[in-house]
Amino acid sequence: MTEPSSSPPLCRIENSFVRGRNVLFSEGSPQPLFTAWERHCRRFDVHPPAQLAELFRNFLAAFALHAASHPRNEVLAWTIHLQDPHCSLFLTADTELSTVTGRVHTDHLKKE
Repeated sequence: MTEPSSSPPLCRIENSFVRGRNVLFSEGSPQPLFTAWERHCRRFDVHPPAQLAELFRNFLAAFALHAASHPRNEVLAWTIHLQDPHCSLFLTADTELSTVTGRVHTDHLKKE
């Protein structure tokens, strides 16, 4: 997925359709996306615990692959609520702009 400006992509994801198998193969390196997210967290003084940051990075990579497999002109969102560790992960993407972002929520969550 890329930034909405004319700058080069932060994270390039390539999709290939395997004919005869009806399979979509997606690949990319999410490290530049992780670096941008960590820089964003530092800039806005957001410091999720290490365990939640690792969990978020995994979901962010999966969500970027998921979004890249969708057609253009869609807006997607996931909200994932976990009991252990107690958090909510929010992710959103715009396939027309090729953007993806998200946030870890730990405050004001309902215990079930």
